[in-house]
Amino acid sequence: FILALLMVLPIVASAATPYSTYTYSIDGELLNSPDAYVPDVAIDSATLGLDVKLTAPSDIEADEEGNLYITDAGNNRIVVTDKHYRLKYIIKTFVNNDGVDDAFSSPTSTFVVDSGEMKGLYVCDTFNKRILVFNQDDGSFIREISEPVSELIKTGQYAPIGCVVDKHGRIFVVSNKTTEGIIVLTADAQ
Repeated sequence: FILALLMVLPIVASAATPYSTYTYSIDGELLNSPDAYVPDVAIDSATLGLDVKLTAPSDIEADEEGNLYITDAGNNRIVVTDKHYRLKYIIKTFVNNDGVDDAFSSPTSTFVVDSGEMKGLYVCDTFNKRILVFNQDDGSFIREISEPVSELIKTGQYAPIGCVVDKHGRIFVVSNKTTEGIIVLTADAQ
């Protein structure tokens, strides 16, 4: 009888979530709710095949092809994967504009420009007070955008923690030391 019942009734499969979600009623009572998001996969250092674990990841960015750019501030590096979370490359050291070996000092975020003259991976290298641009295909260094010299920015107030680039080549920078607004640089970083 049970076997016949199992063949007639539909079997419902559900993915278990590692958390429960809730909301509040109009009276402030806690109510269970359906899960808003169900994780597809957990990505960690082991999944990525990293020898050194991610320490204080501060940002993640994706490009049009699904590649991920993970800013690992604790290890002063950028970890890049393909759309299947397979490690492509890591940027930790590079040769700068002056031909000298260089490294990050607390990178906090990245921004990807997929096409045009400004194409590249932009990294806010906060403690070095600069934005670095890399080739997003292989991680090779392209250029450095140094601290801008302007009477509008007081000495010691530039420490980029976020940036975006628009279609006109303007670079909009958020600095953790500036409270007067967003810094806008032209395409030639002036």
